Parts: sequence; structure tokens; C-alpha cells
Amino acid sequence: MKSKLWPIVVLFLTASFAVGLLLGGCSGGGSDSGAASDAGSGTAALFLADGPADEYEKIWITICKVSLIPAENNPNQSEVVLYESDRCFEVNLLELRDEDLLLSVKKRVPAGYYSKIRLVIDDIWSEGGPCDEPDRYFKLPSGKIDLSPRGGIFVKSGATVALRLDIDANKSINLHEAGNSGKCIFRPVVFVDVDTISAPRRCPRILIGDIARLIKNPRTDEIDGFYLDLIGERGLITVWLSDNPRNPTIIFGEDGYRVRRSALEPEQRVRVRGKLMPGGDLTASVVIIGDVLNVKGTAANRVVDSIFPLNLDPGQVLTGTQVPVEITTATLISVGCDEEVGEEAIRRGRRARVIGKYDVDLDILRAISIFLESERIVGDLTEIERAINGVNLTIVDDEANEQVVYLPQEIPVYLQGDGEVELRLLNQLITNCGSKRGTVDLDPEIPEPTAKRVRLQQEREYGEVLDILDDRVLLLDNFKLVKIQDAATILLNTKYFDVPVDFDSIRVGDRLTLFGLSDCVGPREVQFYSFIALINDSSTD
Repeated sequence: MKSKLWPIVVLFLTASFAVGLLLGGCSGGGSDSGAASDAGSGTAALFLADGPADEYEKIWITICKVSLIPAENNPNQSEVVLYESDRCFEVNLLELRDEDLLLSVKKRVPAGYYSKIRLVIDDIWSEGGPCDEPDRYFKLPSGKIDLSPRGGIFVKSGATVALRLDIDANKSINLHEAGNSGKCIFRPVVFVDVDTISAPRRCPRILIGDIARLIKNPRTDEIDGFYLDLIGERGLITVWLSDNPRNPTIIFGEDGYRVRRSALEPEQRVRVRGKLMPGGDLTASVVIIGDVLNVKGTAANRVVDSIFPLNLDPGQVLTGTQVPVEITTATLISVGCDEEVGEEAIRRGRRARVIGKYDVDLDILRAISIFLESERIVGDLTEIERAINGVNLTIVDDEANEQVVYLPQEIPVYLQGDGEVELRLLNQLITNCGSKRGTVDLDPEIPEPTAKRVRLQQEREYGEVLDILDDRVLLLDNFKLVKIQDAATILLNTKYFDVPVDFDSIRVGDRLTLFGLSDCVGPREVQFYSFIALINDSSTD
């Protein structure tokens, strides 16, 4: 059963701890390689997710330990260590904007209720942004961090629970100088999704590790799978190879061409893409042997003579803004986790992750595998029109191309990282402001442009409360009227806690940081609709 996403009460106030909360929860290190579960035990898989941070190129964090803390009404249960390493594990949070990171899987977790995820982190730093300076930094206090999802965590005997920790960096990196100390204050807005895995879970980010031991069929001696020792001392995860003729596991050798299972050997460094199964094991769609380049970007054009240009995301191994990508007869092109497609699926504007070998002499990236994201349109929503069982959205993308996309009535519109936005309100804002920025993911199974997800870009407002009016409307010191939505998340930022509160906790004189959507109307009308409100306690300075 899937739980609701709840804001988490964070026990420390600096940026490093907030991000640490998020990352540790995703870290699932220390897994065992035995059967999927023993009597009276289950499996815990921890994922990490992150949203964009506009001012930053990278946010690095190191985690040293993650554990589950039993509930107080379960005195016979002990702390369960999910991951622990003296060298700790380092990750760039902003690499996780599009994919969840499965740090590892822990089997044989005693069944029962757990109240907290406890994290120990070592350091945090950024590249780019206001804290990438010697005199302005993330100061990291010592101590442990407890992350307590409302309702706790239940590990069921024989089942796998997925713990997904999600942070919205644009809300959390709400930076200012703390007094005269020069510290960068990080206000975490963290959500926890606790979900029992009852069906194959979508592919996490590609796993990297070394083959610890092969799993062979005792009758045929054929390789059925292997135990993958994840980099960063995160433990083992069991990887199975698929015989399904529709979605068989494809294996690439050192030279970038497809090989048989017999090419797999212990101690090989491999990269694995696949789905996490209900038993806590991974069924691989792709296994790549050896060192390769792994880059992300956007296709700048379609494939011509087996080559297409890829506009590179910043901050990757390959320098420059664009690289030519070559497709060979061995290249695997897939959408999502394992839906194989042809090169015609590569079109201008489509997001892609390319794994391959770089040919220095030809200055070309020879693709082994290309993972395409579902097609999406990023741009300005300029019009909403009624349609049968839905509406039509007019979107103007960043290249000034206009496209009409059908939005079925059962598909909601969300503010990025926040709640649902009513179409009535969205239509009002577009009418008054001319447009609203957003991202539309298209449904690949429907030939006509049809949205399967719509996310609006959040906007930010600051101010001190001058007056509290009717209908949850506030007057700020910049003389803007702000309406706090009925379902808004309101957090009180104190020196030691970030406490969820209700609207009545807002007082005249409070300093607020608000996230939502602005309205282009006159001064006597509501000019901002807030979905998240942070009450900044002056004592934290």
C-alpha cells in the first residue's frame, strides 16, 4: 500500500543536514545476497530523488551510515544498519533530477514497525551558486539526523518496502547569510514515499559495480545472473538475466558490441539497467562490461547517415556543448526501461542518455546504448480550450514552435514539487499573465499529441506579513496580496526544528518564503497563490 507524501520534520538547520536527510534515506547499502526473505523478515530498498536547483551546477554530499530505528512500542527490535562505510559514499544530488538512485538493497530486515531513518553524513559542498565561495559555505554541525515519516515504516515478512526520499532543491536552497557568520542556510522541504513493491518498479539510475560471483543454472551450467558489488561499499544486489524473448537481457562487451552471457566473469566492472522486482532483486535489461562514457543531453537533430548531434548537459566528462553520436548495428535504443525502438525515435529536442566509447581520432561518441526519455515539451502554456473529455493546451516551446496537446480530464496539472493546480485557476493566470511556464510529458502510446503529465514551473515570493485578511489572504510588506491555498504545506523554520503547522500559526510580522504561482492583476487583488509557505523564525539567524 502506498503512503501519502508527507513533509518531514528536519532536526538540524544547515544545508548539509537537509540534503543529508534526503540522500541517506535513498541509500540502501549493506544488502545481503541470500534468498529474497527469511521467515519473519523482509527487504528494504532505498531510493533517492531530487529536483532542480536553479543557481547550482552541482551539490555534493557524502553519506557514512543509514539505518532504520525501531518504533518505541517494539522494544525487542534493534537498529538495522542499511549502509555503513568508513570511506562514505559521495553523490551529486543534481544528477538525480530525472531518475531515482537506488543506492542498495538490504535483505533479511526483521519484520515490524520502524519509526525513523537515521543518517550520518560527513560533508556537503556546491559548485556554482552563492555558496561556491571560500567565505560562504555550508557549515556542517556534527550529529545524527533522524527522518520520521508520518505513520512510520512497516516491513512486512516476505515483502519489499521501497523508501523514496524526495527533495525540492528550489524550495530547500533558500539561502541567505546567517547573521555575520557567512554560513549558507539550507531550509529542507523533504517528502517520503513509503511503498510496498508488489510489481516490477520502474528502472532506477544505471547501477555500477563489480561482479562478485556468477549465478549458474545447476543443470545447464548457463549463467542465470550474478551478485553485483555496488561501488561505494554499498553492498550486494542480486541481478538476474532475462530469457523473455520479448525483453531479453542484452549484454555488451568491452568493444561495444553485443556478446553472449559467457562473456561475464567475476571481478568485471559492469553497468546494469533494469527493474527492481518485488523480491528485492534486479532483472537486467542491459549489462555493459568495462569502462564507458555515460553522458546526458538533448538531441539537436534526427539521425542522418547513422549520426546525430547531442547537445550536452553541463558539468559532464565530455567538454564542449555538443558531440556527434554514432549509431552502429549493435547499438540498443530504448525508451523508458526496456522498450526497444528504432533510430527514427531520435528527434530534435528529445532527451537522451548515451553510453558508449569515445573515438578520439574521429571525434565521435560511438553509442553502445541510448536511453530515450518520454517525449516532452518545455515552454510557455498560452491557452486552454475545452475539448471532449478534456482540454487542449497550446504550448510555445523554447524554439518558438507552437503545438496543441490534448489533456484528458483524468490527468491532473501539478505545480513542480507541489500539489495539484485547478484548471480554473490555471486558466485565470494564463488569461491575466499571457502564459505560464511548464513541462508536458507526452504519452508514447497515443499517436496524437496527448499529455500524460503536466508540471508548472513554481515561482517564489518573499515578504513580511503586514496583515491577515479573510479567506487565507495575507498582505505582505511589498503590498502584494497572497492567498495561501487550502491544501498548502506550511512549515515553521525554528533553530532546531522545521515544524509542520496550520494557517493559524502565521502571525503579523512573520517573514515568509512562498512557493506557488503569480497573477498579473492590480494591487487590490490576489497577486500570488502559495502552495508552500515557510515561516522563517528570526532566531535562526
